[in-house]
Amino acid sequence: MEKRKLVNKYDIIFIGCITIITALFFAFNNTFGNKKVAVIEKDGVEINRIDLSKVENSYLINIDSKYPAVILVEKNKISFLEASCPDKICKKMGKISQPNQTAICLPAKITIRIDGKTNEIDGITG
Repeated sequence: MEKRKLVNKYDIIFIGCITIITALFFAFNNTFGNKKVAVIEKDGVEINRIDLSKVENSYLINIDSKYPAVILVEKNKISFLEASCPDKICKKMGKISQPNQTAICLPAKITIRIDGKTNEIDGITG
């Protein structure tokens, strides 16, 4: 009776190729699939669009309105740094960094939102 090998060299090569292809897929999916774009609107009109993943150095954006505001743009995050509105709730929102997050200054009518794809689950339906 002949003994058969459980694993031969072709099986090892095949498994190795599948492993490499899977790793590359996840690496590219995370790199290109998680693009975060901040959209700044004033009075409902888009005034700026920033790819946060491409920001190398932090910078400020001054927005002139009834209540002027200063927005801080950093790599992968954005926030209201200064606001002249009476309540300052927009500053208390802190830095936003994930798709579908929003920071709003109602008195100044300025909105910052992050567009992009998220791999997180928002809810479960059954």
